[in-house]
Amino acid sequence: MFRGFPKEHGSGVDPVPYREAKAKFEKAYLSDLLGWANGNVKRAAEQAGRDRKGLYILMAKHGIEPATFRKRKKK
Repeated sequence: MFRGFPKEHGSGVDPVPYREAKAKFEKAYLSDLLGWANGNVKRAAEQAGRDRKGLYILMAKHGIEPATFRKRKKK
């Protein structure tokens, strides 16, 4: 079992487990990406260099709905 890095290795903060760090990164990255793309999954996928299906799979994994990133147009 991983017990963290020695204090002299870096910041003195024990890192989180890899899977937890990866999940946090994925969710934050998807949120930023979809915010940038205004909820447009095709545009987000192109920017990320992935296909839409792969992005939809990650969004489902993290419970992210692209509609929450769409800005309403003012009338």
